[in-house]
Amino acid sequence: MPDANGRVVCPECHGTITVGNGGINNFRKQHLGSKKCQSQKQKWQRSTTASQQPRLTSFFGRASKAPAVPSTVHAPMIITSAIGRPSDTRLSAASSRTPSNKDGDTSCAPSSKDVAGGSSAMRIGLPTQQNALSLLRHLEDAISRLPKSIAEATHEDPTAGFDIAPPEVLDGSLSPLFGYGATAEAIAALVRRGPMGMSAVCTYTRCFILEYGINGALVEGKISRMIEGVKLADGAEEEDGAPGGGVHDVLLASDDGVRNGAQEAVAQDSEIECLGTGQRLDPSQRSKPSQRSKLCTGLVLTFPDGCSPYSTYPFGLHDAQNLPWDLEIRNSIMTLRARMCTGQGVVSSRCSACNSLQDSTALKGIIYRIENGVPMNSRYAYHGIAGLMEIARHKTDLIDEYRLARLNAACKLVGLEGAIDVQKQILLAVSSKRIARVDRVLHIGFCRGMGLHALLDLVKRAAEGTYHPKSFDEQEEVQMTLIFRLGGGRVAEIVRKIFGMPALSTIRKRLTGSVLQPSPSMPTRAEVEKNIENVFEGIQDVVADASRAGMSHAVLMWDEIAVERRPRWDSKTNKVLGICRDCGKSTSLDFNRMEDLDVLFGELDNRTVHLASEATVGAIGLLSAESRLYSARPILLSGSCKRETAEEHAALLQTTIDSANSQSSLTRARIVSLASDGEARRGKALVQLTFKALLSPSSPIHALLSPLRLMDFHVGDDDITPDKDYKHVAFKRVRNALLREKGISVLGTWLTPSIIRRHLREAGHKPMHIQSIFNPTDKQDVELAFRLLSDIWSLLKSFPAQNAILAQTEDALRVFGAMCYNLVLPYICIDLTLSEQLTHLSSAAHLALALFSYNNTKSHFLPTTLFIDIMLMIKNAKVDLPEQPFYLILLGTDRLETLFGILRTMVGNDTNLDVLQLGLRVTGATDVANILAKHPEWDKAPRRLHLPTLTKDAQPVHGADHISPRAWQANLIPKDVTLATCWKLGRHAMEDKFPAVKDQLHIVDSIEGASILAPFGTLLVRLPTNSGPESDEEDAAAGSSADKSASTVLPHECMSGNGLRELEDAADEIDWNHSHITPPAFSNKVDASGNGILISKARALAQRFKYDKNASSTDRLRHVQQESRYGPVYTAGDGEDAFAGVDGPRVMVTDPIATLVRCDGHLFLCIGEINSIWFHSRPQDEVPVALLHETAVQVSYQALSLLPTSTEDDVSSKHDWRSSHLLPITLTAPGILIQPINPKLVSNSLRPPYFLFDSSTLVTLASSLHDRVSEAHRRSVPSVKGDERFPYRESSGKACFIVEGRHQAHESAALTLCCPHCTPEVDFTSMSGQRVLEHIRSHILHDPAVD
Repeated sequence: MPDANGRVVCPECHGTITVGNGGINNFRKQHLGSKKCQSQKQKWQRSTTASQQPRLTSFFGRASKAPAVPSTVHAPMIITSAIGRPSDTRLSAASSRTPSNKDGDTSCAPSSKDVAGGSSAMRIGLPTQQNALSLLRHLEDAISRLPKSIAEATHEDPTAGFDIAPPEVLDGSLSPLFGYGATAEAIAALVRRGPMGMSAVCTYTRCFILEYGINGALVEGKISRMIEGVKLADGAEEEDGAPGGGVHDVLLASDDGVRNGAQEAVAQDSEIECLGTGQRLDPSQRSKPSQRSKLCTGLVLTFPDGCSPYSTYPFGLHDAQNLPWDLEIRNSIMTLRARMCTGQGVVSSRCSACNSLQDSTALKGIIYRIENGVPMNSRYAYHGIAGLMEIARHKTDLIDEYRLARLNAACKLVGLEGAIDVQKQILLAVSSKRIARVDRVLHIGFCRGMGLHALLDLVKRAAEGTYHPKSFDEQEEVQMTLIFRLGGGRVAEIVRKIFGMPALSTIRKRLTGSVLQPSPSMPTRAEVEKNIENVFEGIQDVVADASRAGMSHAVLMWDEIAVERRPRWDSKTNKVLGICRDCGKSTSLDFNRMEDLDVLFGELDNRTVHLASEATVGAIGLLSAESRLYSARPILLSGSCKRETAEEHAALLQTTIDSANSQSSLTRARIVSLASDGEARRGKALVQLTFKALLSPSSPIHALLSPLRLMDFHVGDDDITPDKDYKHVAFKRVRNALLREKGISVLGTWLTPSIIRRHLREAGHKPMHIQSIFNPTDKQDVELAFRLLSDIWSLLKSFPAQNAILAQTEDALRVFGAMCYNLVLPYICIDLTLSEQLTHLSSAAHLALALFSYNNTKSHFLPTTLFIDIMLMIKNAKVDLPEQPFYLILLGTDRLETLFGILRTMVGNDTNLDVLQLGLRVTGATDVANILAKHPEWDKAPRRLHLPTLTKDAQPVHGADHISPRAWQANLIPKDVTLATCWKLGRHAMEDKFPAVKDQLHIVDSIEGASILAPFGTLLVRLPTNSGPESDEEDAAAGSSADKSASTVLPHECMSGNGLRELEDAADEIDWNHSHITPPAFSNKVDASGNGILISKARALAQRFKYDKNASSTDRLRHVQQESRYGPVYTAGDGEDAFAGVDGPRVMVTDPIATLVRCDGHLFLCIGEINSIWFHSRPQDEVPVALLHETAVQVSYQALSLLPTSTEDDVSSKHDWRSSHLLPITLTAPGILIQPINPKLVSNSLRPPYFLFDSSTLVTLASSLHDRVSEAHRRSVPSVKGDERFPYRESSGKACFIVEGRHQAHESAALTLCCPHCTPEVDFTSMSGQRVLEHIRSHILHDPAVD
């Protein structure tokens, strides 16, 4: 048989089939034996057979997830009334929709779903099917008494259609004849005797009720009208109380069928609209029943078994609400009568008013609550007497339970509040992973038979460095080399003692790099070639492996770094370093006698010789993806005062080129380009070297480049070309052009900084963000430049069409943004192939060419030098090794900038190296660059040089700190690229997108000799450049800054950096005494005073030089006193116990604690681990628990994550929370807010140790902390910002362990302090005292409303 939802389970395929109101016939006709049934049957048989056979992989399957431990906190209960069976009263968890207690609340009323589909245990009247069958019996009795004068039915009569098998739909057959609107007279005319008459109708209807389970309420109205029609045809008169009176007992049940049947049988009377008004009809208005009419019997309310109307019905609801009925109880039967009752039965022996009570929302709610129970926290008026008695019993039991729970909680606190024991301390120490090779430490302790206390002491001494391993792997040695190079010997020794790393003696054996020799004067080929030998001799095996396929390509790059204006003696050449190379040609730098120094310093005083303010560093950059090779290899160090001409600088560059070419057998590389930043002097020198002639037709790359229209083909010797660094050109200098006060002109539209800022504001950017990217004082920040350019190319349409001016500027911004996008994307998008990179660069070149030449815009678009450098950068993206990957990011001087960043890390950002120190450290910087190239996950790129790594859809690549060849994922093989196609595609893309660009490029095409470097037919590099706005703003600012910092000198008496120089000189003297097997050609000592006393030349030079630039304290008084920048940290004496006289347990660092934390305006319980303890501002390792309430105690801790437990975590299921990991939340609180705890510790070999907690204990801890803390201490409660990790949350996501006091609202108001002058208000509650003072000070200084 179908269930309540009209569904059956197929015995063949075991599927659930919906049959609807048609019943089992639908299932038999449509599903049983069908193709779908047979298919599902076969699937079921296969799955049953497979499930019975165990699989081999089942042995390796995952274990089933352990069930969660149920919460120890219970929700409100449901109260159900019952008579004589109080133990059977239903008590279940309340739903998440808690009813309200306000008047008129209908939340306790059943929903339509509950009333329609709920149980029918609570009904008014008799069961619906029994009543319908009773009506059918009355109908059959009336038919049997029909006189023979009534004709028998024939095939032409309407009732003859029921003498067939019943169809699947009943209502469609009965309604046309006996449905709503059919009168007794019309039915009497249809009455016929015989098997095809009314008897067929009875049999037809009975079959539907019994076989198909049709609800009787659907046919009661029709059967009643048939009885009336039959009796009318028989001529019989109805009498009140006669058999068949049950016809008028309409049922009120909790399903839709009953309600629909009642609506069909009952005509809505206008008097029903008066229900609920609380008024009674005047007796005179009631129609007097005639002798033939029926009396109103009211609405009978039947209760479930075990329930009595006296104890179950909510009598108090009549006082709380104005219900539109009265009630009476006779013989435990409750009858409801409407207050508008007329007394005359109209429908089913009831008047219209009483019958309409079935649709009363209030009555439905009462029935629903009687059947399903009343929530405990509902208003008392909704409960019956039995429910109120049950509430009283439940509250009495709850009070007793709370009394017992309080006693148990107090017992738990006694066991939890205390210092952690020794066993747990050992487990925590071992699991903390703070001890290197802890397994060996424990093994030694076990072999010695140590007890717990001795073993704990051994673990502590191991953490202090007493025990450490003696064997190391390659990664550890590389890490120690990196630390030694960056931090020096002292830092390396500290790291060795802390982490048990290799000793310095082991590391020095791995250091094979030779020291780079600085050039005291103009560099010579011999000096540069010697440096090349020193740099490449340690990597010959790597170079040989990388060049097996043939000669590789390389880039020569130059850049400057600021140095201290300080002369130093070089023990290897007996020359004085630190003099400008241009001046060094006109004086002697040899140091043999003190007279040499007198002459040199006389020339310095006369300004005929200058000290070097910066050093030119030249390096070779191999175009290789090998991480050990693509770092810059310095080969040239030469001091400069930036007074040399372009021709003199070109001679320096040519010397470097000749030296590199002469050592090609050692480097296995061919120089293909000369790279520089935007420095103007070197730019002119590069033009002299690389614009000597046009590319020869015999060149291997001529066939590839010749089809490129508008390309410039000027090259130098061996087809060498100039290159510019992309970070300087495409980012920093383009941004600086935008920051010019006059702005830039794009297709005749001026874009000033103010206009660009407005567009960015309209696009939704915050003012603070706009202010930062337009900061004119920081012109070297690559990240700021990228953010500004990306904001421009990401602009969307933001102005309406009628605003033509702003719409035009927006179009100009889009054009300029397209140029920036195509210029920048090839260097930061790791998903672009080489073809796509070259296509983007072609688009940028053609677009920049059109904008520069548009209506002779020239430098109004971009400074001419910047435009030239952009075109040189794009031109240099050429390749002629078809089989080797070509990495565009290896061009330029970025690798040299990385080397300078490492040097700054070595010596600090607040000081400069002198030339000698630069030579000593630059080789170490190369080692660091090699290590970081091999392990990029260890590196953090400088913020000012950082560029994001993007995908093709402009999404950042997470975890990529900087871009390297290893990060590239696309095809970069040149043989798969057609240069001519890429060049044309880039041009067509811009012409299709911007029609004005297409017209302008056609104009440039018509000019004879035009190219990307000759927009008007004449090479721009041959034209003289102005020194005004056309000069390189970036390098001018950098140079002036460097000169200014270098020219700031201090008297010798104020030098605080002498110690470092003296240490270097002493080390150099030791090396002198032990490194020379044969006597050198010169001595390292000199008679400085003329009395025959010899001192080292380095010391003599330092004494002769009276001025120096050193980094020391920023406080001038401390600077003169030669004090360090940071004062000493005072701690307790070694081995001294500050609490020797205090007995009792102590809380130590790393112990677990409980405390309170303010989050989103509320106090929450927090479990943490102690990081440090201060007593009177001095750090302590431990503190007695008895002193935690002292104001001198401060505790820093890190929050611990708590997660709900499962049965795997706690097999006893007594704890519903466990610790997980430390959260990134570190706070400091006074000791009175700290409660040491001693929770249960679980440790096994499968997972790290963790603590177990139960909710009742945690709630008690929170309450205990809240009660002990005064209002003054609540101000010291630290605050955090809430997220998904804290406050602690249940599995459902609800926050837990909030601390709420009775006067919390008043306390919160008292703790809230706001600024009286700010609108909106500024909350001082979470601010420190210093920040509050700063805020008030700003009002006093800048607020005119404050006197």
